[in-house]
Amino acid sequence: MSNLPDVSPIDSSESDYDADFLAQLGCTEGDSPDKIRLAVEQRDRWVAEFKESCLRRGFLNPQEIDELVRFEFYQPAISLYDQVRRYVLKLKDLTRSSGGKAELMQIEADALIRREIKTIADVEALCRILYKYLGGAFTILFDGRSYSVHKGQFGPV
Repeated sequence: MSNLPDVSPIDSSESDYDADFLAQLGCTEGDSPDKIRLAVEQRDRWVAEFKESCLRRGFLNPQEIDELVRFEFYQPAISLYDQVRRYVLKLKDLTRSSGGKAELMQIEADALIRREIKTIADVEALCRILYKYLGGAFTILFDGRSYSVHKGQFGPV
């Protein structure tokens, strides 16, 4: 069993869940309390399995695992910094050698984010940094739209 501190699970006895939370579980406000409880329990099992698999790989420390769990299961990454951080942690969790690549990606992306991302050209620059390290399979949400680089081409997805 994991020695990680638990991310606060949602009390499945609550009756008035936020619609966004219910949507994350694949539920709606009209669903029965039993269906919602089962969805919360399933999500909690997935979280435990995810933490255990991260621990087995051993490339992330407990705080990084908790951070990635938060992004993946509880609170989506909204800010550009958090979106990049999520991909940094995912890259770092792949292999021991990917940790250095993840740190370089974080440094390059942070430098751009600190200068402020205001235009689509800035978003493209950020996406090209991620593409250099990830090679694909990412999206960045900016101003209500998702962007990525696919086969070297930047654009909305």
